[in-house]
Amino acid sequence: MKKDIFQRMTAVEYRTLKPIANLTFVNGVAVNSEDDLCVACVAWFDRVFGEQRKFDLIHIPNEGKRTVWEGKRMQRMGLRAGTPDYLVQKDGKPVGWIEFKFGKNKLSPSQKSFKDYVEKSGVKFATVWTFEEFKAVLKAWGITPPKKESECRTSPLLLNIFK
Repeated sequence: MKKDIFQRMTAVEYRTLKPIANLTFVNGVAVNSEDDLCVACVAWFDRVFGEQRKFDLIHIPNEGKRTVWEGKRMQRMGLRAGTPDYLVQKDGKPVGWIEFKFGKNKLSPSQKSFKDYVEKSGVKFATVWTFEEFKAVLKAWGITPPKKESECRTSPLLLNIFK
């Protein structure tokens, strides 16, 4: 019985890494998946823009595996297949949507449908694979960080992380 519990615990904690060829670094943090890229980009955004602008980058938790019951419930609550990873705002006004991808991943058919839908109405949509692309999209959409590093805002939580 102990062995069975140990095997289940190990399986839950174990994470298979993708080939090292895909490994990149963002601000000294190893990025080996789409989730890692999102975390690195949000950490940079929070560090640079601070607490005052945290609502200008909002994650839409549309990924992940759910039970059939949870999936149906989430659909009834308005979860839509194809919704991008992030809504980007500027001073509380929606600017566009960002979908993160990693490696050779591409937009799914439902993501392409969403992209076509919003672009027809004049809303911006971007797909990014790297940290540099993320920063370039924000800059193109008029969301620019302070000119000097000393003007950057850092939340108390992030100060502890980056020490």
